[in-house]
Amino acid sequence: MLTDPAFLRRFGDKDHCLRHLERSRREMLHHLETIPDEAFFRQPDPETWSVALLMEHVALAENSFARVIRRLRRAAQGEALEAVSVPAGEWREGRAQAPAVIRPKGGLDKTQIAQLLAEQRAFLLGEAEKSGELLEHPATFTHAFFGDLNGLGWLQTAVFHERHHLAQIPARLEGV
Repeated sequence: MLTDPAFLRRFGDKDHCLRHLERSRREMLHHLETIPDEAFFRQPDPETWSVALLMEHVALAENSFARVIRRLRRAAQGEALEAVSVPAGEWREGRAQAPAVIRPKGGLDKTQIAQLLAEQRAFLLGEAEKSGELLEHPATFTHAFFGDLNGLGWLQTAVFHERHHLAQIPARLEGV
């Protein structure tokens, strides 16, 4: 499932993706506002991210997705771009591991996390809007797990990614 790019198509076209992203972000911000600090920042064990770290990771990933969408728009417009090598995704105990560039560092308070989420979502939405129909251009960039994706595939990945991490939040709150 996670390595099949066809899995992402269930999120639909650009408009459907934007609606999904709007709903999931409302849910994400609801958690940010309502989860008590003790539970929000609690890391169940050294290998498991807290809700705060999950949210920081979502924002960092959106920055990466937006940069890829911008790159694909530039390629679709005929700009010659330097080749970039993307290492294969890493798996540990059957779970995909975040590439180092989008691993959270921690140390942010709720206000900083909210600001980071807002800034990176604005960046992602801005790049999607600037790309318009070029999101569906055949130019691709390799995702570590899904393989070659066009701009729409990367937008669909953003939808999947936030929903995936939202689904992890209840487990982070168990026993609190």
